[in-house]
Amino acid sequence: MAVESSSGAARAGIALTVLALLVGCAPAGRAPPPPERVLPAPPVAAAGRHYRIDAARSDVRILIYRSGALARFGHNHVLRVVGLEGEIWLPADPAAAQFTLHFPVAALAIDEPQARRAEGEEFAEQPSADDIAGTRRNLESAAVLDAARHPEIRLEGKAARGASGLVARSHLRIRDGDAEVAVPLELTSGSAELGVRGRFSVTQSALGLVPYSAALGALKVRDDLDVRFRLVAVADASGAAATRKPEP
Repeated sequence: MAVESSSGAARAGIALTVLALLVGCAPAGRAPPPPERVLPAPPVAAAGRHYRIDAARSDVRILIYRSGALARFGHNHVLRVVGLEGEIWLPADPAAAQFTLHFPVAALAIDEPQARRAEGEEFAEQPSADDIAGTRRNLESAAVLDAARHPEIRLEGKAARGASGLVARSHLRIRDGDAEVAVPLELTSGSAELGVRGRFSVTQSALGLVPYSAALGALKVRDDLDVRFRLVAVADASGAAATRKPEP
């Protein structure tokens, strides 16, 4: 999270949250829930439908919160993914679906006024243009996402059946690191469009990161973050796409 009354390092905290994009982890400081039990999917026919992500109608955002006794000197933040691309292969059984998603680090939107207003009173105060610019510099810096050498964030994986519904078993590639994660999904499908949505909490510490903290913890970024996404994908018009799977 960017903290306007602190050094540029405070702003780097928001960048760490990108690692949480479309992944689920247990919030720090609380007992983690039991791991999602993934059940094997039954065999299905190879035929399926190929969809491409409609970036203009999809929405992925992360909410970052200030914390500590001096939290009033900071801001909560909204980070929104722009330029999302990808594809989904959906067979007859959704539990056998496969997907790839990717987006450029440089296209991330930070604290857009409309996005902040949509999130309510906790995001009512708009950070200055200078604060947002500083956040972006830190976000793309070699110390955080290193956008010059790793300009893209990529997610790929397969769906599976969990005890409580569909789960995306995902492989996340960011910078030079990898993470294997499972995300609960809600899916709606039709002949022309596919919708995927979900929401969850994620922690920086669960990913091996240290949330920003200053003044002996009186001013800090809260470790747990809220992530929610709504993806819209459009069916490929080509008949050859009926049996195509996205390439890893």
